[in-house]
Amino acid sequence: MLVVLRECMEKEDGFAYEDEIQYRELALEDGKFICRVWRKSADAGSFSVDSEYHPKPKGEDFWDEIPFTFVGAQNNDPSIDESPLAALVEINLGHYRNSADYEDSVFFCGQVQPVISGLDTAWRDWLQDKGIRVGSRSPFLLPKEGSFTYAQAQPNTLAKEAMDSKRDYSVQLGARLIEQNGAVKTATQSSGEQTASTSVLGICVSNVSEAYTLALGWCARYLGIKGEDYRYSINQEFIAKVAESGMVTAIVNAWQSGAIRDTDMVRALQRLDLIDPADDPETVIDAIRNGAPNLIGGNNGNGE
Repeated sequence: MLVVLRECMEKEDGFAYEDEIQYRELALEDGKFICRVWRKSADAGSFSVDSEYHPKPKGEDFWDEIPFTFVGAQNNDPSIDESPLAALVEINLGHYRNSADYEDSVFFCGQVQPVISGLDTAWRDWLQDKGIRVGSRSPFLLPKEGSFTYAQAQPNTLAKEAMDSKRDYSVQLGARLIEQNGAVKTATQSSGEQTASTSVLGICVSNVSEAYTLALGWCARYLGIKGEDYRYSINQEFIAKVAESGMVTAIVNAWQSGAIRDTDMVRALQRLDLIDPADDPETVIDAIRNGAPNLIGGNNGNGE
């Protein structure tokens, strides 16, 4: 089993730093992990082993595995997965091209061009010789039947329409940076519409969490920490919770009727961000029970 990493290192020559390529070999030989660094020799010009390491976990003689994991879009095996953002990147590149065309057309269409008509050859030569000044403080002399106006090209809307089309398509591909519809929707509707687009993201997040969990386990083993369960987990609730009044009322009514426990009520409100998710449920319950009563009524403080 072998893993080779291509690395870029900085080498100082006394005046500046130069980038050089080196290769780090992670190998499992005879069931033992070994690390070698390959660098190019200045004399031979070929790569040779510059250093060799035998990492050991604390309290053990050797590693029996290579502490390395791949992170992929579909799974964490060595095969290269198709990028989930590939289609979005291609659309974004096309949007950039349309944007350049649009800005170019805006520049040309936005610049007016003076147009003089009704001139004979003598007037033309006289104006070219004396020069033309345009502005409210520069009277413009013209012959009889002569006219002066500005010409401006019609705006090019084709590039703008292409940009808008790609923007809308980006939303369909799952771009969360653009809001397609600002209408208020219920949490169920919003969740249902975004399920398909967040499923790919959920797989990616799960793979990252799994890889970091493995890395934490290797770090703990290297330090000799045993008996601890280390886990790294990224929140997969990508859709913001919407606290609807009917949902909150149902939770409170169920709590008041004894259908759910105090801790269940607090956790439900924490998921809706009505209560700080970092607060301990028992602390919140104690604060609710021991808090001062809120008197509703007149301004005399006795509820009348």
